This record gives sequence, C-alpha cells and structure tokens, in this order.
Amino acid sequence: MKYIFIIAAFHAFFFAALLFLKKPKHLHDKTLTYWLIYLGLFAAAYAWTSNTLFLQNHFFSGLLVSLFMLHGPFLYMYLSALASKKHNLKKT
Repeated sequence: MKYIFIIAAFHAFFFAALLFLKKPKHLHDKTLTYWLIYLGLFAAAYAWTSNTLFLQNHFFSGLLVSLFMLHGPFLYMYLSALASKKHNLKKT
C-alpha cells in the first residue's frame, strides 16, 4: 500500500509541474496546481509515516487525518474559479 501512495504523490507532483509550466495561467490553473502540490505532500507523508505514526504518536496521526479536511475548500475554490471570470483572488 505504501508504494501506491508514493506513486500517487509522484503523479500529483508531475501534473502540478505540467500546470506550473502552462501558459497563460488562470486562477483555476493556479488553484489546481496548489491542490495537487498539497495532495502530493499529503500522499507522500502518509506513505512514509502511516505504518509507525498511528502506533507511536497519536497527536501527529490526528493532525495528518485532519489535514484531509482541506480537500473540501480546495474543491470549492477550484470550482468557483472555473465558474467565474475573475483571474485573481481577493486578499480579504
């Protein structure tokens, strides 16, 4: 199972690099790039620490599981960027 998560992390980083090199960049491209980077980091961290993390340190295992909740806001930001004609995020 560990190797599947490592392959998933590699794919996420590869597609993020492809989107990073794309010209012109729109808001939905940037959002998807950040989401893929987050997904790659999450999958890589889970692959390397899942077999020992849940047994030894319960705080970090809870933190890793709670980071899974960020996929909802990423999905919302990506879909709202696709639906709107804006090309920048507001700072507020």
